[in-house]
Amino acid sequence: MCCLRACFLELRMMPPGWQGLPQPVDSHVPVCFLYDTSNFKYLPPNSSLLFPKFRILLLLSILGTLTPFVVMEVTEELCSFTIESLVLSKWGVALMPCHLKFVYIRSLKPTAIDHKSDLKTPIVQRSSSPLHLCSSSSDRSSLCSSSSDLFFFRSVVLQVQAQPRSTISDRIFAKICYLQFRLKPNPPRPKTDPIRSPLRSLMGHVIGLDLSRSCLYGSFDSNSSLFRLLQLQKLNLAYNHFNYSQIPFRVGHFLRLAYLDLSHSVFSGRVPQSLANLSFLTDLLLDNCSLYGEFPTTIFYLPNLQHLSIGDNQDITGHLPELHSSSSLEHLSLRQTSFFGELPASVGNFNSLSFLDLGNCNFSGSIPPSISNLTQLNFLDLPDNTFTGHIPSSLSNLTQLTYLGLSNNHLEGSIPSSFSELKNAEFLDFSENRLSGMVELDVFLELKNLSVLMLSSNNLYVLTKTSSNDTLPQFHTLALGSCSLSKFPVFLKNQSKLVWLDLRGNNFQGLVPKWMYNVSVEALRALFLDGNFLTAFEQTPAVLPWRIVELLTLGGNMLQGALPIPAPSTMRYDIEHNSLEGEISPLICNVSSLEELLLFDNNLSGTLPHCLGNFSSSLSVFDLGGNNFYGPIPKTWAKGSSLRMIDLSQNQLQGQLPKSLANCTMLEYLHVGTNQINDTFPFWLGTLPQLKLLVLRSNGFYGVIRNPETNHTFPMLRIIDISHNDFSGNLPSGYFQHWIAMKTVESTAQLTYMQASFSGEGWDSQFSYSITITNRGKELNYYTIQDTLSAVDLSSNRFEGKIPEDIGNLKALHLLNLSNNDLTGQIPPSLGSRTQLESLDLSRNKLSGEIPPKLTKLNFLAFINVSHNSLVGPVPRGKQFDTFQNGSYEGNSGLCGNPLSHKCENVNSFPHPPSTFKENQGSNSAFEFDWKVVAMGYACGLVVGVFIGQIVGVHTRLFFF
Repeated sequence: MCCLRACFLELRMMPPGWQGLPQPVDSHVPVCFLYDTSNFKYLPPNSSLLFPKFRILLLLSILGTLTPFVVMEVTEELCSFTIESLVLSKWGVALMPCHLKFVYIRSLKPTAIDHKSDLKTPIVQRSSSPLHLCSSSSDRSSLCSSSSDLFFFRSVVLQVQAQPRSTISDRIFAKICYLQFRLKPNPPRPKTDPIRSPLRSLMGHVIGLDLSRSCLYGSFDSNSSLFRLLQLQKLNLAYNHFNYSQIPFRVGHFLRLAYLDLSHSVFSGRVPQSLANLSFLTDLLLDNCSLYGEFPTTIFYLPNLQHLSIGDNQDITGHLPELHSSSSLEHLSLRQTSFFGELPASVGNFNSLSFLDLGNCNFSGSIPPSISNLTQLNFLDLPDNTFTGHIPSSLSNLTQLTYLGLSNNHLEGSIPSSFSELKNAEFLDFSENRLSGMVELDVFLELKNLSVLMLSSNNLYVLTKTSSNDTLPQFHTLALGSCSLSKFPVFLKNQSKLVWLDLRGNNFQGLVPKWMYNVSVEALRALFLDGNFLTAFEQTPAVLPWRIVELLTLGGNMLQGALPIPAPSTMRYDIEHNSLEGEISPLICNVSSLEELLLFDNNLSGTLPHCLGNFSSSLSVFDLGGNNFYGPIPKTWAKGSSLRMIDLSQNQLQGQLPKSLANCTMLEYLHVGTNQINDTFPFWLGTLPQLKLLVLRSNGFYGVIRNPETNHTFPMLRIIDISHNDFSGNLPSGYFQHWIAMKTVESTAQLTYMQASFSGEGWDSQFSYSITITNRGKELNYYTIQDTLSAVDLSSNRFEGKIPEDIGNLKALHLLNLSNNDLTGQIPPSLGSRTQLESLDLSRNKLSGEIPPKLTKLNFLAFINVSHNSLVGPVPRGKQFDTFQNGSYEGNSGLCGNPLSHKCENVNSFPHPPSTFKENQGSNSAFEFDWKVVAMGYACGLVVGVFIGQIVGVHTRLFFF
């Protein structure tokens, strides 16, 4: 709640024994330090004050209405004064004029001053206040007092309120302000009077400034008045919003700076080289600042640097330099940056290092054995890189190590048995590598402090001889997926604190033992049993027994019988690719926490429970495809639904699409293909603002698709497949004009995928959408769908008339299939300007005229089929067209030229573009990888392909705080 934060700015001498920032060299130099209310204490009576007779305290507070306060506290005589020029501002730049709302005084005799008194219950004397507004205008208000009776008072509290702004956004952006004010004696005082402009006189003596989490908003440049504070030793601006401005190079001019924290403050740009001038710097924190470019290597050589953290800046690059002498670094975090290269052997010279986090970078090569010289290290995290080779056995010398993370690399060989010497280890993660060999689990079970052990997704063969009677550590997380286990480890019986248990991809067969129901029953929140050979539960309960489980995956087994119902706490329930049968129990309606319900590819039947459309307001992914459900789709889909993906394909559902689906305003994916739905085109779905994929194929949809009534219909649609229905009439050119997402070619520099994301306490999960599309004349399974993929399939209907020129406006189109209709007229030359087009199928229509030579400009075109039409003239030549075979053109008696056997007469009369295919050989398609993977799945069979696709398409990650 940063907008409720208050800060105190106190002008005073350093009190004796203060343990904050280092004492200044000259103890008589006044200082200024900003810190929050939770740490604020009044000065004791014997504290030295800036002026013998005066102390001032500035309180800045945002109370939800943008109403800051100034508290001016005086402990000695002050006869008269004026506060003027109150300006609501940000970094010295006025945002809006202010005026004084009200004033009240708290009077107190100096002999009774209590420095520890609570200011929350003041004595309000509005009517008799000796203060008054001298003047007030649109941009300034002044407060005066000339009363000779005002000799002693405890404090003056001013409430300053900004004048109303015209829009809500203006108020939002003005989240934080500070009050700029000036004290002016009234009447004039002698030159020797100590009451003067204290803030101005102190500008050169501020040594610490902490404005973290202060809701600051706006650009931060080198002209800021902040740079007058030349004596700064500590600067903390973390967790603000500086509107993607660059870190000013003048920060490097604070030559006394020891602590600099700019993290999580929406900066951007490069790290200033001037930071390498800060020779006194001990702490540099630049996490999550949207930085890019090469990180200055010279910063690593700062002589006093102890804490360097620049994580979560994905576009910042660099490498670890060679260090020829020992370093003072104690904490180094480069997590989630683009640092690259091999770790130098001199990394062992970071001999003071206790924390090293290089996770999710681009480091490669082997892990240098010299890292074992870091004997002070207690945290070592190297996941999500491409490290190769063996795990150095010398890492067992790091006896202080509590955390070791090596997951998701290319490490090979065995896990050193010497790791049993890591007696302080609490966290060990070796998952997702290429490790092999036999691992005796008992070795790790001897580490009494161990709470996290992750061995999943390797080629390990894990053995355990431990019985249920042995004294073992109580695990928090245990990941033994793909570890060739054939029986459930019996030591699990005594685990009472286990939160995360991963046993997927093993060789468990038969029944899930009943004793598994009691494993950490009061703690277990995630259980993964998918990818085994389980057939049923021993004594299957009506509701599965894990009472607080959130993630439960049982997919890819051989489970039979009725659908087991999970506990009400379950958020993700995955039981796809099994042999379950029968109807869904109405008890499913009690699982009100569900976000993902995945029942794809079973033998479930019956009608769908009516509650499925509204039983869980949090339900986001709803996949019941590949079953035998029949009857109507539930009619009630509640408003405010969180649904993003609905897949009811490959069932026997009947009736019409319920119009209440339009209530699902977050819906991105709707697949009802291969059912028996009988309805007209659901134009009313065009109001869904997020819908990206719509599949109605292989149903009984019928009738003319009329042009839309509004200009904002299906604005985000990228994939539409209404093939194999009974639509008729002209092609819906009006829709081609308004599919905005297909008109914009987006960059593929950074690939993103259509998916739904979820998170819970300590975990997050991504579910990737998948689809089967007719492409290159075959049905191909896309197990992941790139966000930029655009496809239109209107094939196998009864559309007639000409192909509208408007279809050429879909610049981002990759796949177009209009085959098996009654289309007439010529092929629009405008298709030749769709440079992203990769597959074009116009076969089995009644098209006439020539094939437009302009189509040869389609450099990415990998497939074309215009067969079985009435086309005439020469087949275009050049570029991709030199690779197409006879089957692309057959059934057109008027076509001639290569590759057809019918040669053209007077061939010289037909100009052909020069062939450049050799230059473009090998498609540059962004989707070529998907096709290759899918082709493999297609060749291996649908069942294998689908199963592999789901393994790829669902990813759950555990993270730790």
